[in-house]
Formats: sequence, structure tokens, C-alpha cells
Amino acid sequence: MLVMSMTGGGMIPLMFMPRWMSAVGTISPVKWSILAMEGAIWRGFTFSQM
Repeated sequence: MLVMSMTGGGMIPLMFMPRWMSAVGTISPVKWSILAMEGAIWRGFTFSQM
């Protein structure tokens, strides 16, 4: 769980990671949950958009 959180951007933003690690982060469920929460809170996404 800790590794998924680290590679998914839960601890360090993906834009600060090397390109290969950012690519690995795209398969992490943590990344997708962070994007959904960010979209709901900051961007006003609807449930269907998440």
C-alpha cells in the first residue's frame, strides 16, 4: 500500500517524479482516486465525469 501511494502521487506529486516513475504511477489506483477527489473538490466534476 505504501508503494502504491508513493508511485501514485499520494506522497510526492507526479510532476516531480522521473518520467519512468510517473508512467508506473498511471496504473496505481491511488492516482485515479486523487484525480477524482481533486476533480470533485477543485474542478466541480459531476459524478459521471469522475
